[in-house]
Amino acid sequence: MVIRRNGAGLAVLAASSMALGAAFLTAAGASASTTSAATRLICPQASTAAGSGGSSPSILPGPAVDGLNGVTTISAKLAWAVGTSGDSPAIDQFNGSKWSSVDGRALDVIGQFNAAAKFPGGAWAVGADGPSDTVTRPFIVRLTGTKSGTKVQSTPTPKLGKGQLLTASATSAKNAWAGGFVGKFASVLLHWNGKSWTRSPFPGKGGITSVLAISAKNVWALSGTLHGNSSSQVWHWSGKAWRQSTIPARNGKLGYTLDGLSATSAKDVWAVGFTNTDGNLQTFTVSVHWNGSKWTMVDNPSLPITDGDAFAGVGAAAPNDAWAVGDNVHFPAVIEHWNGTSWKAVTSPSCGALSAISLAPGGKAWAVGTIPDAQDTTPFILQFTGKAWKKVPAPTN
Repeated sequence: MVIRRNGAGLAVLAASSMALGAAFLTAAGASASTTSAATRLICPQASTAAGSGGSSPSILPGPAVDGLNGVTTISAKLAWAVGTSGDSPAIDQFNGSKWSSVDGRALDVIGQFNAAAKFPGGAWAVGADGPSDTVTRPFIVRLTGTKSGTKVQSTPTPKLGKGQLLTASATSAKNAWAGGFVGKFASVLLHWNGKSWTRSPFPGKGGITSVLAISAKNVWALSGTLHGNSSSQVWHWSGKAWRQSTIPARNGKLGYTLDGLSATSAKDVWAVGFTNTDGNLQTFTVSVHWNGSKWTMVDNPSLPITDGDAFAGVGAAAPNDAWAVGDNVHFPAVIEHWNGTSWKAVTSPSCGALSAISLAPGGKAWAVGTIPDAQDTTPFILQFTGKAWKKVPAPTN
């Protein structure tokens, strides 16, 4: 991922970045309680993710706010969530019992983190250095867990123009990818070889919204526009070259934006996002599945909507067990579970926009996002306990 990114920063969902932790989640998730339009409560505030008043979703940055955009799980006793706190990047660490704010002042930057991706012993956090309403530059830090907490190290990147990194994914300490945009939303893709980050050629158009590395020779990337009615491009790396993959049409010529990727194997890959109605009055969740030979559109349940709902991130554990999260304007955050046959809406314990999900050992999971209100925004964290989702205290950065 992420990620759908919004005024709280650019998330991912990458998602994106959390996909390879998927093997931990079991079919226990299928027992989560489902919900219907009749039982959902209307939230008093309007979400920033899917827009309101007929505006379409956007993952472009907005003013400095407080929110979490990415999360990744290392073990049952170590996870990180990243985002924005005022005008500074935010890092939170889970130590097995609670979430605490990490002191990142040594970075001496302003800006935001948009995504996090684990590797053995640590994680990458990617984003942008600089005020979101002026000039920003792609930015990467390395996070490692220590007995005293988290060690945060800035990592040099190639010289790049104005832009941001939106997504990251790693298969090992010597193989990682980070993607985003520079200039007027031109794609930028970086590769880590264990010693340094270098820019990698990428043929896609538009910014890279999500990247997923399954292995060194099996990588997926999403790129394109961000408006929900112009289809994303889906690209696959074979270890030698990038090739564009055909995705199915939706509602005739109506396109869609994909923001999050996850996989359990080379033959079980999910991509999620959103689409707009012809008049851009509403948004709807979109999910497509790769079975090893082609992408197929998969229906999602109807949700109570005012201006729309959208997926921002996905985490898959098995062919019959996956989660997708996002935002539903004026309603509790979107959480859906795939049981091998269909997506089912699941009760969310909080209003707000979920930006990313990361699967954890023991059939558990973390999801993070932003709650908007009349004056400001606040970060929030949800935990799947194996039976239901619950809201847990988020630290004050």
